[in-house]
Amino acid sequence: MQRVMASRGVNARYGRDLAAGMRALGLVDIRAQGRMTMWQGGSTGARLLRANFEQLREQLLRIGLLTPAELDDDLARLDDPRTLIPSPVMWTVCGRRPRGSQWPSMSGSVPND
Repeated sequence: MQRVMASRGVNARYGRDLAAGMRALGLVDIRAQGRMTMWQGGSTGARLLRANFEQLREQLLRIGLLTPAELDDDLARLDDPRTLIPSPVMWTVCGRRPRGSQWPSMSGSVPND
């Protein structure tokens, strides 16, 4: 799925690179945390993954990394409550402007200090 998503312009490293991007913009005291959980087959998260695989089915099969039967087996496992699937990583990143910095306000309603 990652190959197909990348071919559609998805940057799978965005969350991991976000802290460095904020630092490059001049923010300080940057903190980042990645969180992943295990989703049980049949859960809301597993159903979300299933929907993603179904939407990408044709492209997944076209690139030839798995057969239709293998994909169907994977989809069946997403429905099986005995299956545990790692969720995508949810990234939280925060930082602050350095004291005394003057940043342009995007709406005019955000103070500069």
